[in-house]
Amino acid sequence: MQDCCNDHQDCAQKETRVPTRVLDIGSKTIKLLSSTGKAGRYCALSHCWGSASHSPPRTTKANLESNQSKIEESSLSKTFRDAIVLARHFSIQYIWIDSLCIIQDDKEDWAKESSNMASIYENAYFVIAATQAEHGGIGCFSPRPPPSVSLCLNVAQANGEFAPIYIREKNDHRPFNPLAAYKARADQRYPLLSRAWCLQERLLATRLIHFSREELFWECRTTTLCECRSLISHEESSYENQIGFKRRWAMNRGLRELFDLWHKTLQLYSSLDITYESDRLPALLGLANQLQERGCGEYIHGLWKENLFADLIWRTSTRGTRPKEWKAPSWSWA
Repeated sequence: MQDCCNDHQDCAQKETRVPTRVLDIGSKTIKLLSSTGKAGRYCALSHCWGSASHSPPRTTKANLESNQSKIEESSLSKTFRDAIVLARHFSIQYIWIDSLCIIQDDKEDWAKESSNMASIYENAYFVIAATQAEHGGIGCFSPRPPPSVSLCLNVAQANGEFAPIYIREKNDHRPFNPLAAYKARADQRYPLLSRAWCLQERLLATRLIHFSREELFWECRTTTLCECRSLISHEESSYENQIGFKRRWAMNRGLRELFDLWHKTLQLYSSLDITYESDRLPALLGLANQLQERGCGEYIHGLWKENLFADLIWRTSTRGTRPKEWKAPSWSWA
């Protein structure tokens, strides 16, 4: 974290303003705060909501006022409590959690805040990803599973004494590659990586810490790093490299490359799971807004007017069925 903040030019952040609402965790009393655009550091949480039986605590019109006074820590899921512990460890006063910081039964508020996802995740000091948790009851922190194969060797040192070296099977990092997102669907160890909402959050985040069962995994615009010391830098990466792909989202490019980037993102995104089909376009809106800011023009139901001919030439990889409810025009991939 310190190396990234001090040395990574591509990860440098200007003074940021906290989102419309955040959880104030600077004291023992947790409460929902309306920020009114105040400057400050905050972190954000990326997590799986889970099934209805594990639904996370939410802010609604009915409990908005009480949440602004106090939120009982005991009412929060384990994932939320773990994220707050981590934020406090880094002396971060504010944390943004979607289910609590967006009024869930207010359509106008939900539409407004979902359109702000790009700035929320990009401007967060870091994003906490509960990658191992399929619902809030599992949390970020969990006991490490024993290695499947371990071996201890006694190796002679220069002074003649022997020191033990422990050898284990290398962890598989392939599911963490956004370019292999479709493979993550079959990997039950990392439920978050199979979720469509997660792809946008990963690509937008300046810094992100994955919590998995085996180890922590770090992503930023400059590098990736895990506890077993596997390191990939942008300078060593190819066009298709996982971090090179993330970095391309953070850099200004020409229109042709931006449209190509959009097509690649759609290919990955459409392979991921989403609970509500009505979220298919909103879960990409943050990325679309970012491309609009870079000059891509008018955005129409998942396609770009400036690139309409190319955008219309899409196809499905599998035979599917038409949705029962209208989500987008028939000419849209959505």
